[in-house]
Amino acid sequence: MTTLHASGADSDPRAHTQNVQHRLASDIEHLRSDIDKVEEPQLEAMFETAAEVLGGLLKAFQDYSGPTDGRRHTVRARSRYYGSTLTSALAGEAPFADSIRKSAVF
Repeated sequence: MTTLHASGADSDPRAHTQNVQHRLASDIEHLRSDIDKVEEPQLEAMFETAAEVLGGLLKAFQDYSGPTDGRRHTVRARSRYYGSTLTSALAGEAPFADSIRKSAVF
């Protein structure tokens, strides 16, 4: 069996990270614009929380794309922070936790 490897632009990690960054930024903008379109506090909180989480992911991708002078460690630490923040929210340790738990589907 032959393994196909990506070539040229397909193997350029910068192109992939830039693509993901554009998609995340677009989703963040969409979520934040929808906050003004709904009048249900739980849904507003969910949209804002989702935008914040995606903002953390966007920042991680931006850090990854930036200089490599030891910042990889910062990206990993930030990922652990955002993961623990979401875990805390789901555990009821954040102000918006009730709205997240009520709307979460597991």
